[in-house]
Amino acid sequence: MNRATIFISAYRFRIGISSLVSIAILLSYLSVPALEAQTRKKKKAVEHILTSEMRKQIEEIFQGWKNRSKQIKTFKGIIDVTKTTPKGMVTDDITGLPLNPPQPPKDTVYNHKLLFALDFSKQRVRFDLLRRFYAPETGKIREIKELRTFDGKDGYFLDQGISDQDQAQKERCGDCDLAIYRDQKKSPYGYTATIVNDDFYMVLMNFGFMPQFGKLPLLIFPNYNVDEYRIIGETDWNNHHVIILRHYFSKDQIFDSNYEEYWVDPTLQYLVLRYQITALTKLRSDTQFLSLNESSSPVIVKQWRADDYLGDNKLYITQSDVYSLKEEEMNVPISSDQFKIDPQPGMLVKDVPPEYFHTKSNTRYNLCTYYKIDEKGERLHADKEGNILAKQESYFWYYLGIGIAGTCVLIFWLRNRFKTKKVNLK
Repeated sequence: MNRATIFISAYRFRIGISSLVSIAILLSYLSVPALEAQTRKKKKAVEHILTSEMRKQIEEIFQGWKNRSKQIKTFKGIIDVTKTTPKGMVTDDITGLPLNPPQPPKDTVYNHKLLFALDFSKQRVRFDLLRRFYAPETGKIREIKELRTFDGKDGYFLDQGISDQDQAQKERCGDCDLAIYRDQKKSPYGYTATIVNDDFYMVLMNFGFMPQFGKLPLLIFPNYNVDEYRIIGETDWNNHHVIILRHYFSKDQIFDSNYEEYWVDPTLQYLVLRYQITALTKLRSDTQFLSLNESSSPVIVKQWRADDYLGDNKLYITQSDVYSLKEEEMNVPISSDQFKIDPQPGMLVKDVPPEYFHTKSNTRYNLCTYYKIDEKGERLHADKEGNILAKQESYFWYYLGIGIAGTCVLIFWLRNRFKTKKVNLK
């Protein structure tokens, strides 16, 4: 081997070593973020492990809610709601973007009033709701007065006609005055298919009935799945020491960014003092108490505030509502008449069978029966527009008349036939 060949081999070896060192340095540099991310992921996994101690604490919270629910048989009262829609916070129904020109043009303040009666022992509920809302198409405040009841079996929804029905109500109930949802206990939605009202969340939370998946809870105490809950931590908040309980929408989505949080006070039988909904890592709704009725047993939230948020990079309050519970009464008798609505003359009634809720196709609308109430209180079959089709039970009298007439003809024929036979025998 000559000298030139040795130099070339040494040069190539040095370049190879330098390349390997550079690659090693580059790989180690690139692996740092990956290692950090992996560490964070492991840390997050550890934080979300449901330990036996955490499971026991969650079960204690559930038991506290159940104990609260056992202390009350009936509850009724009035809720005054002051709603504020900030300037420019009404959005397009399709795009979700603010309207142009901005609507409302200025901060809009309007009031709701909700009278309610709850009979927990017999699974009955009634809401009398005066609902006001800003209408961008007219720039004015519209009003709708509704009566919603559930008598333990059937649900009733009555539009009392202060103004035209809004589009959401038309899609839900049609153009009828009264909708009757038959045998709600056999439907998958229970009475919530008839009665859905966000204003009522905190009232039901007072007694351990928690909304889940953003829906109104059933009056029947639900069977909570401990695997879907985690204790996030504890903190001192608003002069209360609270435990933060997080509910994920599914036990298979523990690392999901969609969840609900309940801030509960263990010294008040785990009364919910704050309720939040977070979607896609952004706070969407925040409900928190303002005052308590400490003289009641159990202690209940007397006033609370609910803020709704919109936005991704920056959150904006789209709605800010303050609720005040007044004239509440616990464990007092409530008449059965309060939970049922008798159709009145002139009403167009939509009768919805339980099969309606089990059918997903558009043909389910054909299952509903419409009828109009005349001046005598009789039900007349009608179409969706209220046009009379046929009078209920009219065919019975028709066939009864034909039957009586046929019987008379038969008797008359038999009588003449026997007379003829007697004459021939003579």
